[in-house]
Amino acid sequence: MKSLVIASFLFVTAGAATASPPPRSIKVSAQASERIVPDRVLWRLVLNARHRDLTKAKAASDRQIRDVLATTRRLGVQPSDVQTGELSIDKEYSDRYSSIKGGRKFVAYVLSRTVVVRQRAPKRFDDFFTGFIKNRDMKVDYELASSKAANLKAKAQVNAVIAARAKARAMVEALGAKLGRVMQIDEGYRPSHRRRGHNLAMGTLDGSASEGSTFAPGTIEFSSAVTVEFAIE
Repeated sequence: MKSLVIASFLFVTAGAATASPPPRSIKVSAQASERIVPDRVLWRLVLNARHRDLTKAKAASDRQIRDVLATTRRLGVQPSDVQTGELSIDKEYSDRYSSIKGGRKFVAYVLSRTVVVRQRAPKRFDDFFTGFIKNRDMKVDYELASSKAANLKAKAQVNAVIAARAKARAMVEALGAKLGRVMQIDEGYRPSHRRRGHNLAMGTLDGSASEGSTFAPGTIEFSSAVTVEFAIE
């Protein structure tokens, strides 16, 4: 048994001695972005109905939904651009604690429902905003988007890779070497636009507001970041 152990050790040592050195490489990161004026607004409406009787709370919620759907029709929104989704039912209690009844006082049921609307004409932002918030207990969020998002994402990806190769080549050639093949690439993508509340303040204002409007669409950015490892020849 002892001789086998020694032989194995000698074999590993010899293999390590003759192993070729790892290939030389350089790893760089780069990012590219594409900007565009948005041509879509994605609205997210959360409607709340309250009543001590759950069936009456539901009836009030149904009226709210019908009212919103009627508003979208008046605004010319296609049925395919409207989606009714999430629904939740909660109990609302008074902040006062009753020692006699052994707990907080029940106030009402709160029934919340969500409606998502895709607006294809951002210039009518004010019309949509006014129509949605009129006489309703609700929360309004919106997100700016583009119908060209897929193309912009792809363009940003390609430009990020080109930038990474140029960066690596410049660094390697400065040291008198030559850039080799791609060994590994990792890519990350993110659109920089965020969901916004009803505050109309925007960031970059490359897209100007139309006359008489309180809304300026600005631009949205699609970014792609890559990390690429190249061999050094």
